[in-house]
This record gives sequence, structure tokens and C-alpha cells, in this order.
Amino acid sequence: MVDGLLNKTLREYSNQELEDLEMSVSQERKSRAFKELERVAEMYVEVYGFENGLNEMGEELCKKIAPHQMHPDGWDGLLRHLIKISG
Repeated sequence: MVDGLLNKTLREYSNQELEDLEMSVSQERKSRAFKELERVAEMYVEVYGFENGLNEMGEELCKKIAPHQMHPDGWDGLLRHLIKISG
């Protein structure tokens, strides 16, 4: 599947070229994920208003998403991390 998108087959790439390709793909995926996050945040602000939009998004992230599938320590682990990075 990937071979059709590249100028040569994967076997023809050097290890360094493969590492560079992997890094580029990773950076692009992170960029797309962030853009999607921004889009969702804007939608929450539109739906819940400027004062409550991100609060509602954060609450749903912590209480409804993190405990079930996205964070190894559940919502309280995510909350601890948010407090830690908030300074």
C-alpha cells in the first residue's frame, strides 16, 4: 500500500531514509491531531459558549474518555497530569 505512494519500494530505502520517513509521518500525524483538537475545541466553545466550552470539553475528556480507554490511570491520572503541567 505504501509502496505505491513512494518513488521506490520500501526495501530500496536505506535505514536512514526509513527513519526520516517515519519521523516525517509522525510529525504530520501530530500536526493533524492538533488541528483536529483545535477544531473540536472551537466546536465546544460554539455549543457551550466562551465561558463554558473548554470547561465542558475538559470535563468530558477527564470523566468520560480517559477512564475508559485513553489514559492508563483513568481520569484522576489525567487530572494529576493537568495539574502538574499547569504550574
